[in-house]
Amino acid sequence: MVQSRGAGALPAGKSVVSRALILVVHQVLATLGVVLWAGVLAASVLTVPQLWGQVFHTTDLRRVLLASPFYPFQIIVGLLWGWLVWRQFQHRAMLWVWVFPFITLTLGILDDLTRTSNLYPGAIGLDFRITMMRFFGSACRLEDHCFSQIGMTLPFYSGLSYAAGAWLALRFPIRSRLSSRIVDMAVIALGIFILVDTLAGVIREFRLWHSWLVLLAGAFEAAMGACLIVFGVRMRRIDRELMPGILSQ
Repeated sequence: MVQSRGAGALPAGKSVVSRALILVVHQVLATLGVVLWAGVLAASVLTVPQLWGQVFHTTDLRRVLLASPFYPFQIIVGLLWGWLVWRQFQHRAMLWVWVFPFITLTLGILDDLTRTSNLYPGAIGLDFRITMMRFFGSACRLEDHCFSQIGMTLPFYSGLSYAAGAWLALRFPIRSRLSSRIVDMAVIALGIFILVDTLAGVIREFRLWHSWLVLLAGAFEAAMGACLIVFGVRMRRIDRELMPGILSQ
């Protein structure tokens, strides 16, 4: 039987307040964190084609992040982010971060159904289709000042994918020393790539705008890249301690 590393396991006597704070932290990581990571990763990835002369603009970044009502990029990032954070801390609260966004989304749908019913009395089937298109389809666009999906649907997708990533890390831990090393090095390499890309971007943008906001945004993005490097180094240390015991079982 595989022993849990217990890096972030809660002691039996941990207070309710501490558990609640941990849940709140993971709730932020699962919603706002996923959105920020999606933006940073998309922006960094879109800079790579510049090496062979292909230039992408803000509209291209917007298309990647917001063009599809199903938000596939954020869902993928949420899965990876949840999987990575679970390997760091193993907090069971991570598995429940989808509940609050689900409740919020459900209340939003019910409220919209009520308002739509007032506009179209007696047309229950029509009401439901209109609401589903607003929350899960292409009927809600930021250009039309509709924020239902950004405010409720996307946080639910992000929280659910974050919890799913944590569950996958729990159910299918890495057992191979080689696979673990590859993953750790990939995380470190991604962090270094974000740092280098951020530095180049800050130098380029600061020459154009001379704004402290550029430096502030660059510092924030660099901190996210440094976070990945720390995570990768920490995973390597933990894997070196646990892998011999896992392989011997």
